[in-house]
Amino acid sequence: MRAEAHLLTGRGLLSQSLGHHDVALRHFRQAAEPARRCDARTPELRALTGLAESSLRLGRHGEAGEHAQTARALATASGYRLFEARSFALLAELGLARGGFERAARRANRALDIQTEAGHRIGRAETLLVLGHALRQAGDEGGTPRAWAQALEVYESLGAGRRHEGRALRGR
Repeated sequence: MRAEAHLLTGRGLLSQSLGHHDVALRHFRQAAEPARRCDARTPELRALTGLAESSLRLGRHGEAGEHAQTARALATASGYRLFEARSFALLAELGLARGGFERAARRANRALDIQTEAGHRIGRAETLLVLGHALRQAGDEGGTPRAWAQALEVYESLGAGRRHEGRALRGR
């Protein structure tokens, strides 16, 4: 069951990366049950955060929120800090989509605290982008350039593989 859960989450992540969120949802749903049955936290959390992200991308905000909250609670209880941070980042994105900009900024900051503590640089850069958008929408024009400048620094420090994010960020 554990191998099945890992395989299905891998398929979900691949589908997600290709923008096939409907297909990704199917794989993540299929992965969640065997992961729960065999108490495999990593694939279960991957499935839950994958369900949250794909639901968000498809505009299914209620589902996205449920999956992200479930993932956050499980990650917190299990001590899986990076999944906890990812859940907070997804909740921040959901807040942006729903118009709750101050709450989105708080959740992004919570994710950033964990990502900084864990040294998760790419997650930090991605969350800084979300924070910048949340601050802009909340009316904090000064905070937006700071968040995006920090994201740019992280992307540039990651080297050639991430330079396109840095170039895109400069254009904002």
